[in-house]
Amino acid sequence: MQNSTLETLRALAQRDEDRAAAQLSAALRQLERVQQIAHQLQSFGTEYRMAALSPGGGAGGAGFSTDALAFGQRLHGTASEQQARVREQEQRCEAARQTLAQARHRADGLQRLWQKAQQVERLAEARRAERRIDELVASRWGRRVGTERAVM
Repeated sequence: MQNSTLETLRALAQRDEDRAAAQLSAALRQLERVQQIAHQLQSFGTEYRMAALSPGGGAGGAGFSTDALAFGQRLHGTASEQQARVREQEQRCEAARQTLAQARHRADGLQRLWQKAQQVERLAEARRAERRIDELVASRWGRRVGTERAVM
């Protein structure tokens, strides 16, 4: 009875660990996406600012340079906002890592407890088998095992 309960708890803990690992994986993928967006925004902003500052700033001349510089500045502002999202996602990843560590710790503890219960059950079964053999031998010899030693 205890082994089946422990087996159930161990399976649930393993499922929780798997779920936590999947959540961490999803959080890491999302972190990669928000970092990539931040990098792209920063890169595009730099390109627009460089285009605005380069000589012969395009077909529109001064108007293009002003627009490109303003757009580059807006992209850098958006990139800064994206950095806040990156930090938030990093915090989610850290929380998911901690959840996974706790789930692993719980699953490992239940695994050890289950293994110990299995070992105790095997030992108890071996003792029962030994007692059955002793009783069989005693019934064949007509006396109880241990009586001879106790008399001597």
